[in-house]
Amino acid sequence: MPSPRAFLFILFFAPQAVFAADRVWTGTTNTTWGTNSNWTGGAPSAGDNAEFNSAFSNQPNLAGNASAGGIWMTGSVGQNVTISDSGFTLTLQGNTINGTAGLGILVDNANAFTLTISASLKVGNAQTWRNSSGNLLTISGAVNTAKALTIDGTGNTTISGVVSSSGALTKAGTGTLTLSNTGDTYTGQLTVQAGTLKIDTINNASANGELGNNALSVILGDTGGVTGTLEYTGATASSTKKFTMATGGTGAFQVDTAGTTLTLSGVIDGAGALLKTGAGTLTLSGANTYTGKTSIQNGTLSVSSLNKVTGGSASSSLGAPTTVANGTIDIGSTTNSGTLLYTGSGETTDRVINLAGTTGGAVIQNDGTGALTFSSNLTATGAGSKTLTLQGSNTGSNTISGIIVDNSSSNTTALIKAGTGTWVLSGANTYTGGTTLSAGTLQLSGSGTLGSSSGALTVNAGTLDLN
Repeated sequence: MPSPRAFLFILFFAPQAVFAADRVWTGTTNTTWGTNSNWTGGAPSAGDNAEFNSAFSNQPNLAGNASAGGIWMTGSVGQNVTISDSGFTLTLQGNTINGTAGLGILVDNANAFTLTISASLKVGNAQTWRNSSGNLLTISGAVNTAKALTIDGTGNTTISGVVSSSGALTKAGTGTLTLSNTGDTYTGQLTVQAGTLKIDTINNASANGELGNNALSVILGDTGGVTGTLEYTGATASSTKKFTMATGGTGAFQVDTAGTTLTLSGVIDGAGALLKTGAGTLTLSGANTYTGKTSIQNGTLSVSSLNKVTGGSASSSLGAPTTVANGTIDIGSTTNSGTLLYTGSGETTDRVINLAGTTGGAVIQNDGTGALTFSSNLTATGAGSKTLTLQGSNTGSNTISGIIVDNSSSNTTALIKAGTGTWVLSGANTYTGGTTLSAGTLQLSGSGTLGSSSGALTVNAGTLDLN
């Protein structure tokens, strides 16, 4: 057994453990990241955090490759922070920052100062970049996702540099991540668990672009009813990318601009719901197999097949729902109207049309080559008075054989017939908001009615066929 004197020798002369620390940038000497005198406690190493918590003399610049556990822009920061490079790379290992493990970047200042990183970054270990501030986190340098990277937080983040390598890229949190480099080459799994991924161009599968260069399906949404949104801000375009609506969640496609059409021909699968938002048009042209609910909150959803719940096929533009609830198509939201545009060869569907808006109405438009029939009663869960518009260029016997209803005695449904085509009402309709014929032909068949007798009839143009 060692003597007490030997223990003292070990205590005083054995190597001492090195603990991770928060190294605070002061920039008092120059702009060089690796200069020890620019930091309190010396320049950060791979296990240390680079902290910015006050005003300082110079902005940091990489004069050589460097490594740090993470970057922390704190609540007491006194100015904007810009981290640049001179052709070198900063590797972030992921560290515990402000008590949270696994962070590569944390921005949690409440003031108006921003963090911009124009230096090239490499993800050394799986980690999260979290923006919890109300300011934009800007990454304009290249990002090497050698390991899995999650973009999180309530704040917004923009990555305009090329994203490369094979690590998974996940968008979490309620904020928006904008990817804006058409040269992105990353090959890892892309998942939008929550919040919004915003893109201004869309690439095909296995091609460079903002959705990654791979044949993998982009996963949208998460369990617990969480919505993950792909927001498209560009011009009319199409893509062969595949998408998966996550089980228990909702995948949303937001096409921002009216007059813009985004066409998706890749298969959309999964057990989650699909949501269309934005004023533009989303065209689904693939043999989609998703089984969740479909909702059109705004703009137009264009399809060539609808499928049906009972005896339906394995795929359609609107997936393959197996329950009435999932087969129901919600149209409208609050004050926004939504349009279901049909371009197919004709079919009969038992899928329920639900008027989901408060004052936002629903439009059903058939511009296809064959007639379209809805055999189920409509519902109107949106608590407000709204309008159902039947329109399109198809002159076949497009039919609503189910009953068109009000939400309640005070929240009525009105019917408008527009467009050059024909629509037939064969149900004993109970809507009380009145009927307006503006164009084309509106026909009654069998026991079909123009709603309740209390509803007014207005004929501006077109043909009313009472059979």
